[in-house]
Amino acid sequence: MTMGVSVHVSTLTSTAIAVDRYFVIVHPFKPRMKSAVCLTLIAAIWLISISISLPLAIYQKVSHTYYLYTTVFSLFLYRLNVRFCVYAQRFLIYIK
Repeated sequence: MTMGVSVHVSTLTSTAIAVDRYFVIVHPFKPRMKSAVCLTLIAAIWLISISISLPLAIYQKVSHTYYLYTTVFSLFLYRLNVRFCVYAQRFLIYIK
């Protein structure tokens, strides 16, 4: 859920900045945004982002197969390292 929220917050913040820049360029003599509107916009961005990502967090299933994959991958790296060391020793003996 954390990654989804951060992606939505980033996207919505970029959109809000683009809209603000548009209004500043198109209407240069109108007054700028006040602090209260800015804080309300930030709160709205966070609430929208959390509400969009909430269904994924609620219905997501967590499985414990990650540890199995990590162990298998670690074993693979260990064997790869051992083979590399053996080939490196053979190569160094061949050079001498």
